[in-house]
Amino acid sequence: TLCGEKESVVEINLTDSLLEVPLDFYPDYVLPNTDGRGYGRFLLSGKAANHTLANWSAEKNEVTRLSLLMTIYENYLAKHLPASVVADALIKGLPLEKNPLIASAVIGYLSSCADELDGDARSLIEQKMYALSQTHSLPSSRQQLFRAVNSLVVSPEVIQSLYGVWEKGKSELLSERDFMTLSYELALRMPDKSQAILARQRERITNPDRIREFEFIARALDPDTAKLDKLFQSLLIPANRRMEPWTQSVLYYLNHSLREDHSVKYIRPALEALTDVQRTGDIFFPRGWVGALLGGHRSPAAYNEVQRFLSEHPDYQPLLKNKILQAAYPLFRRNEK
Repeated sequence: TLCGEKESVVEINLTDSLLEVPLDFYPDYVLPNTDGRGYGRFLLSGKAANHTLANWSAEKNEVTRLSLLMTIYENYLAKHLPASVVADALIKGLPLEKNPLIASAVIGYLSSCADELDGDARSLIEQKMYALSQTHSLPSSRQQLFRAVNSLVVSPEVIQSLYGVWEKGKSELLSERDFMTLSYELALRMPDKSQAILARQRERITNPDRIREFEFIARALDPDTAKLDKLFQSLLIPANRRMEPWTQSVLYYLNHSLREDHSVKYIRPALEALTDVQRTGDIFFPRGWVGALLGGHRSPAAYNEVQRFLSEHPDYQPLLKNKILQAAYPLFRRNEK
């Protein structure tokens, strides 16, 4: 707790719903859980939030710095802080971050906030993230920023920059699989060039297994919606989803956020197939299946589809239901007050 130039750290044991802490001064604001040992959601007052947003990057203690970031993000998830404000605070502090683990957390939080933005605010954050992917002092952060921008970009300027990187076909930070993913994302965003992009990327790949992977996944980038519908139906047959990581990628691109209006009709049959996915697949496949299915959806129509499925299956397997709820959290958060 702080007041003017006086700072005091008070350790308390939260054993009841209400706890009074005697102080010998009146604090301007209280920063909770600065040692990261507390477990729970700590909502910030207005003054504490403003101070934390403005000063998190200046905190020298790394544990405290990460704890403050986690508190900021939890307040964002609780709709206590708007995405635009949090994204602005994170993008300002990120260039100063030298700890790779903390920088990774910042980029993850920033990506979630950016995904909620629209219009000019979204474009500006994307442009700043792309610029940092070229200039950040940590190679791991440059790589993570590039991958994050690649997955969420809608800004025409940034799309063009990504296309320029893809055209070169080589980078010290990007692997062959990064370029494969980049080609998928660009094919979605540049439909007039999609066939040429995918054909050129296919020519670049030399490893036979990666060629098979690319050809399996690239089917989901076809602009022909009738072919996409047929591809989705094929995934409901167990024999066609034996390569589970590849199948998850196909389902992800079929349900990409840029295709949300068309792909909302895939939600119900894919959820109906979840018990079969569990029965025929690896123990981790059901989580990957629903994550790929729902990750790109934010619309009220998609929300209603998931809610309708859950209401019609009140006795659904708890483990599978929890996986659905976990994957649907961003969707629910967007559509529930």
